[in-house]
Amino acid sequence: MVTAATSDPVYIESWKKGSTTVRKRTIRISLTDSKPKFETSLIDSNGRKRYVLSILPDNTDGLAPVYSWGVNLVEVGDKSGANLLCRTNDREQDYFTAGDYVWWLDPSEDPKPFVPFLAKRVVKVEGFYCVIRVQDYKLTANQKAVESISVLVQFTNRSPLTPTLTSRRKN
Repeated sequence: MVTAATSDPVYIESWKKGSTTVRKRTIRISLTDSKPKFETSLIDSNGRKRYVLSILPDNTDGLAPVYSWGVNLVEVGDKSGANLLCRTNDREQDYFTAGDYVWWLDPSEDPKPFVPFLAKRVVKVEGFYCVIRVQDYKLTANQKAVESISVLVQFTNRSPLTPTLTSRRKN
């Protein structure tokens, strides 16, 4: 297993604006090529089931090998499946930067245009924050696919960053 190194956090603000807050929650998720999916509901501060958090592999058939995972946060009942962990909801935009891929966990040696695999990712969604961090992972023998990954996801209504870091955004 490789343990997550410290790096500068990556901060973005979601396209979804509002004042909704959530119940504070920390989730430790272990995924493997034989158990590659995770899903749970999130409760807002009023006690309503409001969001669904999922982590899904890049391969749509669910079969090994897995090369990367996508972290998705969607509103319950949203038929479009719009990921709230993105800066924009424009699926036809012409230009993408690393900030557009905060939700994508990809261990590629050349992470461009992605966010570095071990970076702490902070997304402000409405009135709360979602923090995503790969804690450790193991690659397959050929170093091409991910055999296992441990991800920490936290939800909080207070910024987990210092004011200086919050103002530094990932382009």
